[in-house]
Amino acid sequence: MRRRLHPVNVGKSVVMRKPRIKALDVAKAAEVSTATVSLVINGKADKRVPLETRQRVLKVASELGYTVDRRARGLATGTSRLIGFIVPNSVGNPFFSAVHMELMRELGSSYQVLIVATDVGEDIARQNIEQLLAIGIDALVGISVDSAYLKPIEANIPMILVDSDRSGPGIAALNFAVEDGARELARHLVDFGHRKFAYIDAKTQSRTFPARRNAFMAALAEMGVESPVILETEIEMTDAETTVATILQKWKSDGITAIVCATDLQAYGVLTALKALAIQVPDDMSLAGFDDLPFSRAMDPQLTSVRLPGDALARGAVAELRGLLKQKSPRIASIVINVELHPRASTGKAKTLA
Repeated sequence: MRRRLHPVNVGKSVVMRKPRIKALDVAKAAEVSTATVSLVINGKADKRVPLETRQRVLKVASELGYTVDRRARGLATGTSRLIGFIVPNSVGNPFFSAVHMELMRELGSSYQVLIVATDVGEDIARQNIEQLLAIGIDALVGISVDSAYLKPIEANIPMILVDSDRSGPGIAALNFAVEDGARELARHLVDFGHRKFAYIDAKTQSRTFPARRNAFMAALAEMGVESPVILETEIEMTDAETTVATILQKWKSDGITAIVCATDLQAYGVLTALKALAIQVPDDMSLAGFDDLPFSRAMDPQLTSVRLPGDALARGAVAELRGLLKQKSPRIASIVINVELHPRASTGKAKTLA
């Protein structure tokens, strides 16, 4: 297809601007109707348009450089097809990145996901969230979001909140059954003969971490085992590695034979500290975490971990999201996602300490 270039003055120079490719241009080149183009581009053609036609439309759209004019579509349909995704940390925590990818995969081409991290500073985080609202997102998915950030959003758009106790019209709450996983992990370690523990908790106000710690401690108490030594670190390897040194200096005299970390990231740091002191895992010290990140299976030894299935979380979030967007009247939902202990080589029989 031949396209004209229109001159545009920029200062004293003249540049040639290409006219925007429209759905009509794609339809003509692919020899289909604009309605067919709309169905294909918006991911609604699975049962309506033959596969060969879909492939032809997508090929032509790609060749012509066609992109959807979201502003025009928003005015026409009353929806932006944009979903906000708020997380505490978008880069340093692989779990959030994995959920982000799963969200995009589940939503497909029907929605675009815009991510905002709140660890950039309170003022910047608020500005970024305000920009999401100004853009006109259709809904919000938030993981471990501070309540202060949610106040301007409530009652305006549907929200899917993970790791939150908030409820109300237009809010769906998704939470992992971390208490079940913590109890299962406690039984696993006690069955190996462990009686003295250290617990590396996370420095955060997020609901999930006290739930993990309290359930683990309650399970130990039910089995007649004393409470663990508790330390708190940031959810990162370096801080965990440095902080755990305070208990590793006298682990033998204190009788500690197992360390449980609130996250796998912290467990990676603890494992580094153990290796630096030639403390063998699991012969001298058993080690376990939560999340079951992909890298946990690549550790040496492989890390025992309570799996929090990000893929199931994303599927549940998208299912609730679609439900909230379709509901004319607000609804309230609360969903619990099962977790699973994955025992691996980092846990074993407790060492008898003299």
